[in-house]
Formats: sequence, structure tokens, C-alpha cells
Amino acid sequence: MRAEREAAAEKLLTRVREIEAGVPWLRPLDVVLRDECVDVRGSHISFFGASPSRRQSMTCRMSAFVIFSTDRHPEDAAAEIHRSFPLPDGLSADGISESLRWDTDERKVAPDVAPKAVRTRVTRRHGEKSLEQLRQENGVLCMWALYGRAYFTVD
Repeated sequence: MRAEREAAAEKLLTRVREIEAGVPWLRPLDVVLRDECVDVRGSHISFFGASPSRRQSMTCRMSAFVIFSTDRHPEDAAAEIHRSFPLPDGLSADGISESLRWDTDERKVAPDVAPKAVRTRVTRRHGEKSLEQLRQENGVLCMWALYGRAYFTVD
């Protein structure tokens, strides 16, 4: 599982480097790498229970979130990104799905968290400033989210 985890992390980080090189004005305020193993069975069964179900299943996957801000209006920045550096339609060749979001009055960007995570490991490139601190210092935040395929599954 360790080799699979390292390969999944390298795929995501390679894509992050491609994004940074492909959008020269995009300067990440933070890059968050989230490695989660999630219990994908029904919520009434405990993964560590005394009598585990034959249906027990856990999936491990990684995601990366590039947090940035821009002087441009976020919709204009997104349009420029799509023109100069198109997001893949669906999954990329490496099995990574991507989305681009930004703060709105109704919803602030934040890395997704799996509600039934059995294990979560988060690494951050630029320190420990909270998203709220980054917002106060930089204004509206944008987030380029990259979701990798499962690198390990237990059935």
C-alpha cells in the first residue's frame, strides 16, 4: 500500500507543478494534499467492530487543493485559465478529476473532507495559516481541486 500511496501522491503533485507552470500568474497561497481512507459501507456498521461484515470495504484516495487569490474577478480568472490551460473534461489520463471554484457570498472554498474517514493525513506546502487568515490577507480565495482515483481498496 505504501508504494501505491507514494505513486498517487506523485501523480497529484506532478499535476500541481503542471498547473503552476501553465498559469504563470497563479501563485499558490497553499497546496493541501489530503490522503483519506474511507469506510464505504453503511453507517450502521463499525469498521473496527467485534464482528465485521463480509461486505466491509474501505477505499483510500488522495486529493490536492491549490489555494490561490487573484487581482482579477474570479470568473474572469477562471475564463482565462480555461482558455490558456483547459481543465480536462472528466478524468485526465492519470485518472485525476479537477474543478475550479472560488469564494462566493453563499459558499467559501474549503478542501473537501470525507464524512466517514477512517484515517486522514493532511500535508500543506506553505505552513499552517487557516483559510480565514488567508482570506483576511488576500481577499477572495480560489481553489483548484484535484481528485485522484482510489489507490487502495479493501473488500
